[in-house]
Amino acid sequence: MAKLSKAKSKWALWATSSPTSNADFRAGLKRLRELKIGIFIPRPTAKFATKKESAARPFLAGPDSAKVQALKDILKLGTVENVFTTRGGYGGLRLIPLIDRLAIRGRRLRIWGFSDLTTIQNYFYLRFGWDWVHSPMLMSQAFNRPTGREKTAWTAMTKGGPAEMSFRLKHVGGAPLRRDLTAPLLGGNLTCLNSLLVMPGFRPPKRRFILFLEDLNEKGYRLDRNLVQLAQSDYLAKCDAVTLGHFTDCPGHLQILRAWAKENKLPLFTGVPAGHQSENVPLWMGKPVRLTRARGVGILTVPLPPIR
Repeated sequence: MAKLSKAKSKWALWATSSPTSNADFRAGLKRLRELKIGIFIPRPTAKFATKKESAARPFLAGPDSAKVQALKDILKLGTVENVFTTRGGYGGLRLIPLIDRLAIRGRRLRIWGFSDLTTIQNYFYLRFGWDWVHSPMLMSQAFNRPTGREKTAWTAMTKGGPAEMSFRLKHVGGAPLRRDLTAPLLGGNLTCLNSLLVMPGFRPPKRRFILFLEDLNEKGYRLDRNLVQLAQSDYLAKCDAVTLGHFTDCPGHLQILRAWAKENKLPLFTGVPAGHQSENVPLWMGKPVRLTRARGVGILTVPLPPIR
């Protein structure tokens, strides 16, 4: 286990969801050291990141109370700006009512992760305006063994390379993109985003935005259910376009998304290299991105957050 350090740490590690293995935990810490990212590990995270909550709930990394205590410890430290997460799975939704009771207004943390982290990340954005990074996590292959644009992105963020990346997207349906857009990129995992809609106090985004979606192992009817609920929730009231990452093991997803985008009169683009398969490039969410027209395709340009 890594030595716990508090000395002016700007990074902290948080286990919000499911447990990871000891081997993956150690490999992730080794990678952090290679990137020269000094990180504060709260004691509850160190204790429970690799442990099952119980036989009844083996899908949770320790009790909810420990996860909330870890967040309290991070906030108490006072120097942390970025919070890296151990893995997704399931568990973030359980924490929101507990987090909502904390006195964190006026604070700002940037949460790094994806999949189940979508729930927590969007909660903090809609509640407090915190931007976040849809990124690999401590146990992710895209973090520990990056390839292609993954490696390019991590090198740029840690060594002061290009401040943004651009992706060539294909327009696959819905409405045409009638003008170039500059707006925050919001969203994440479709299923997890959808689970947030039923939480007390939920409010749709206040600003115009571009939606990013990805998902894993969902049958067609479940995708359609989530998309219909998303539209009926008023979440899309200020959405100008939809961009898609990987829909891994989601058979027929593109036809379903095309029909949905057409019904909701939204431009639909594919080709964002992010989600539950390679490549999974970090996307700075809640920050303005550019979606521009170029000979029948779209060019999505996203900023890269510097890692200090």
